[in-house]
Amino acid sequence: MESVGVKSIKREEWIDLLRAFAMFMVVFAHTINSDRFYQLFAPVIMPLFYFLSGFFLGFKKDFVSYIKGIIYRMVLPMFVFSAFPLFVVKYAVLGSSQEALAYIKSFLLGFEVWFIPSFMITQVLCYGLYHLLKKNELLVFVVSVGCFFLGILLRDVSVLDIWSMNTALTGVFFAMSGKLFFVHRDVIISKYISKTWVFAIALLLYCVMIGLTLRFYPDEAMSFHHMYYYNIPICLILIISSFTVCIFIALKIKPNVLTKYVTIMGQNTLVIYLASGIVAIVLFKVFGVIGLKTKGFNLVESLIVSIIECVVCTIISVICGKVCPILIGKKK
Repeated sequence: MESVGVKSIKREEWIDLLRAFAMFMVVFAHTINSDRFYQLFAPVIMPLFYFLSGFFLGFKKDFVSYIKGIIYRMVLPMFVFSAFPLFVVKYAVLGSSQEALAYIKSFLLGFEVWFIPSFMITQVLCYGLYHLLKKNELLVFVVSVGCFFLGILLRDVSVLDIWSMNTALTGVFFAMSGKLFFVHRDVIISKYISKTWVFAIALLLYCVMIGLTLRFYPDEAMSFHHMYYYNIPICLILIISSFTVCIFIALKIKPNVLTKYVTIMGQNTLVIYLASGIVAIVLFKVFGVIGLKTKGFNLVESLIVSIIECVVCTIISVICGKVCPILIGKKK
């Protein structure tokens, strides 16, 4: 199956809504810190985020321009908005130079903010596969499936923990699946995902697979980062069915004042991912001063804290986008 031309990328609200949802789930997962939450919703956290990010892989660019684009969009924001500056100062002032250097080394090796270097590798691998296989979509998909299983096989190879290279391999499957879906989205959506019966089957499958998980794997949870899929068929069905449900719902949401804000959040997910750590630290300090607990949040409290984090990070993103867009990896 030969690739048709990649369509020009125009912002579609349902995509930004889904990106915002996936990013919120990441923030919420870090706040609630619940094994049961991961067990139920891991398929719609990082896998969905990689899938949606695949929509915007620009394979029409030459390789040098492609690499420059990745570096421009991701490297500077990683250093500016993550907890990196804060902890370097902390260790340098309150600790020792050795501690500061050890933290810098850990950060540069991708042990502190694993997602950015790992996704950068995923993007390079996707570009290489797409062009190496002569843009043959069937071959690209088959090889990306192979990358998924190869990443799982290599998850215990410690040297590949640097920049989470093994995770990047599994990420190729989700990102390339997203790219191929985006290219053919009109046909796929109109023929399948927009159908109510498809949504019903996908939701039923998700519930059944969750039931099987709770019954036969009561203490297990899928981990995208650590490439742990306790039962690969069950996990893949959970992922595919959850994607279908999420896309169907996003397509049905009518634009309103709230969705306009949420789409802004969906357009700034990188900064939200990075800055949420610092915002959380500040929030917990504030909670400590006013006497609120800073750990052990229940569901409602975790939800409120996560919303506050996302709102604050989005505001930071918008301000930086107006004042100095290069900081968030965007051009003027």
